[in-house]
Amino acid sequence: MDDELRPLATVLAKPEPPREVELRSRNRLLARMGESPRRRYGWLLPGFGMAAAAAVIALVVGVAVVGTTSAPGSGREVLLVAATSAESAPEGSGKYWYTRAEAEGSDLVVENWVSRDGGRWSKGTPANPHEVGPDRPQLFVLGDAELTWEELQALPADPGRLTTWIRETHEREELTPAAAEELEDLGMTAADQERFAVVHRLAALITSMPAPSDVRAAAFRALADLPGVENRGAVEGGEALSIPTKVGEINLVVDPETSRVSRANVVQGNDGSSLGSRSSYRLTAEWTDHLPR
Repeated sequence: MDDELRPLATVLAKPEPPREVELRSRNRLLARMGESPRRRYGWLLPGFGMAAAAAVIALVVGVAVVGTTSAPGSGREVLLVAATSAESAPEGSGKYWYTRAEAEGSDLVVENWVSRDGGRWSKGTPANPHEVGPDRPQLFVLGDAELTWEELQALPADPGRLTTWIRETHEREELTPAAAEELEDLGMTAADQERFAVVHRLAALITSMPAPSDVRAAAFRALADLPGVENRGAVEGGEALSIPTKVGEINLVVDPETSRVSRANVVQGNDGSSLGSRSSYRLTAEWTDHLPR
């Protein structure tokens, strides 16, 4: 591993926090939110490159925070509570994994349905802007890795091993001279790009991917271990979290009780496509038995 990547590797390989710490964080966070702890279980095409991501994400503006009188927990606490919630949530059932991304402030809505064998239907894409149409069969795409349903379900459920797998499957792009110069002007290194890739793909596992509960929990814990995660306060749908990278901030709205991510400023589809916005996208991700007529 390159020397400049070693500090990042050290951060991402931190040991998993003890469950007692997570439960204390959960109770403390819910108390601050005024609740009692409860038992509960712009369009960018596929192939969106890291250099292009840098240009888009550098322009992204964070989610506005709604005023609140309660003192929210830290970003790390929110993510650890979400991890516990994700781990205890029952596995979903249905024929199709449905995702919807609705851009705030515009009429862009992108919807996708995918079956476990890779059958796809889409609406709102350039190919199918208004009607639901069959898309080409495709594996689940997470960054540079193409996964079958079985491989997606078998991803590491340990946060350190999961981030290691993401780093190992991240393919460094062969940049054009112009793209390389642009990144150099922005002061970004290969390690900066890798960090963005790690955060982006961990975020995909908790937003658009039909990952199993233990893998979603691992992704939340891996994000919690990253330095600089900030909770900007309560907003509609949960807590507004900001995760800094040299490329730009990745913003998520997370409900720690349900582990649902309802908004994000950058969305990676499970087909490898990406969406980036100056504001954010409202997200839906759930199992269904029906395709729309």
